[in-house]
Amino acid sequence: MNVSPKINSFFCKFKPSNISLIVRIFISFGLIIFIYLLSSSLIGVTQNDIDEAFNRVEKEALPVTNQAYELESGMLIVNQNLLKIISLENEAEIVATKKDFDASIDSLKAKAGSLNAAITSSENLSKTNQYIADMSENLSHNVDKFINIAQSLPSKRLDFVKKQEVLNKVQGEFQSMLNLLTKELQRKSSSTDDTFVINLFNELDKSKFEIERLIYGSFKATEATKINQAMQDLAPVMQSFKDKVEDINFDMPSFKADLNVYLEPIYNSIENKKTGVLGRTYTQALEKEQIDAQANEATQAITKVQAEVKRLQTAASDYLKSSSKKVHHNIEQATFIFICSIVLVLIFVGIVSLSLGHSVRKPISELLKVMDKVGNGDLSSKYVINTNDEFARIGKGLNSLIDSNRTVISNIITNAKKLKILQVKMYRLLMISISH
Repeated sequence: MNVSPKINSFFCKFKPSNISLIVRIFISFGLIIFIYLLSSSLIGVTQNDIDEAFNRVEKEALPVTNQAYELESGMLIVNQNLLKIISLENEAEIVATKKDFDASIDSLKAKAGSLNAAITSSENLSKTNQYIADMSENLSHNVDKFINIAQSLPSKRLDFVKKQEVLNKVQGEFQSMLNLLTKELQRKSSSTDDTFVINLFNELDKSKFEIERLIYGSFKATEATKINQAMQDLAPVMQSFKDKVEDINFDMPSFKADLNVYLEPIYNSIENKKTGVLGRTYTQALEKEQIDAQANEATQAITKVQAEVKRLQTAASDYLKSSSKKVHHNIEQATFIFICSIVLVLIFVGIVSLSLGHSVRKPISELLKVMDKVGNGDLSSKYVINTNDEFARIGKGLNSLIDSNRTVISNIITNAKKLKILQVKMYRLLMISISH
């Protein structure tokens, strides 16, 4: 069984020349529409990628950057209020400022929560930087540390100011006591003419002056170490002062008893390290140093937070740049697809136009040639049918018309010949009839 002719016959049905012209036109327009829809679909997919990239930037990178900036600003506001409280010396002003401080702390907590929420919801941002989770954890730790440090400072500062007011009063009373002692010593020294006793008073006055120098220096000192050193230096001076008091009392038996109302409070205030004026001054200085150290610790926490915020903003900025590059790439891709689709459509339209023009021009030219020959009386011409389209049908019709005309003319010629023969026969019969 020969299969090849059947296969050739099958494929011949799908040759362009065997397909109807209208069908070919519809197929051509259908392919153009298909190319347009395909390019539109690809551009649509690219546009979706662009929109998705913009949405990621809008929903992830920008919120993280903005919330990080808000958190940093919130911490600076808290620290500003904190430094203001630490610098205040008035209890009422501290209480008034503490309200603003508490409000800024609440705002800072809210901003920290917003930043954590923004980081948690930024899945793509976390994928682009594996350290985002560590940054977020360190940032939260330092913010919590800062809040814990800062929250206790206003109360400590308020308590410090209250104690300082009491201490200032105690120091003032102590200074008054020393002034009264000085006046009393002057009165006592002026009441004697004994040169030896007067010399003892002079020595006592020198010791008292050294005591006053060390005590007043301690009152003005801001460092606990200096106050402690003054307390240590004061011990031998106080002992020397007491010894001189005893020496004077030996010559003036009523001296110590008369001055005891001044001496005992002064001795207790100097020597008692807990309730004495120097001990309380030292304790107050320690508290101030602790407050300052805690404030410095809060400042260090801010510095760490600022570093983490900067790292986080850098990560978000890098993600923003990568997303922008992807958007730029998608735009270039969409532009390339659009240009290619336009070029393909133009090429396809050109090919289709040339193909259709050729498939129309040649059959029409052949038909016109046949019609011209027929018009000149050449009924032997025929349109050669090589296709199976509309022009083939027109050609078949034209060939049928030519065949019909040729048949009619042939019949006319035949009948004319028969009529002429019949006419000759009738003429001969007529002539025969006339001769007879």
